[in-house]
Amino acid sequence: MRQIVLAVSGGVCRAGLIATFGKEHWRVNTESANRHQLLNALRTMVDPLIILDSNFCAQGSKALIRAIKIQAPQSKILFWCFRAGSAIDHYMADEAIDGYLYQYSEEQEWLKACMQVHLGYKYFTPYLAQIFRQLRKDSSEVPLLSGLSKRERLVLQLLCSGDTVAKIAERLFISRKTVNTFRYRLFKKTNTQNDVQLVHLAISSGLVPVIANCFEHGQLPVTE
Repeated sequence: MRQIVLAVSGGVCRAGLIATFGKEHWRVNTESANRHQLLNALRTMVDPLIILDSNFCAQGSKALIRAIKIQAPQSKILFWCFRAGSAIDHYMADEAIDGYLYQYSEEQEWLKACMQVHLGYKYFTPYLAQIFRQLRKDSSEVPLLSGLSKRERLVLQLLCSGDTVAKIAERLFISRKTVNTFRYRLFKKTNTQNDVQLVHLAISSGLVPVIANCFEHGQLPVTE
């Protein structure tokens, strides 16, 4: 097993992961408490498996992922996110992420995800895999998507995941005014009048899963 690097915020979370991996006698580096320490540690590693949580870097996980791939091109990244919106945002950006875990996964899923990514395969926790499959569908399968641009689809998914206009603007590095422009376009193209109607339409069209996989702790929230 390649070396595991924990880029995880919160001492309790780190301790739990160390205990989990320790049972398998996997090598774990826990010295990375911030972006600088992580990138510095990668200088001496050949092909580490990096577990990165969405709250680790205040400067932004997207920029950090790019820096990781420059510093250690052969590294593998397992992205641990706590909101569906964060996973959707990163997935739609086509980033070099090798696996996704969502919220509080069971011990066996952690081991399975790490081993699968280590062997060169992609891993998606079942609930996120369901969401990503919907994102990949074209307009012939989901009429709701007909005529929507990639950015409009992204804004739609983020709205359906419970993100506010302010949060979407922050994630996409655009203004709130621009987010609202996308919202109004979505209302016009889908013949809806507000976010609630838009979300309900997305759910009824099968674009947004409401009930999580029975083995998952996370569930996609719906805005009211």
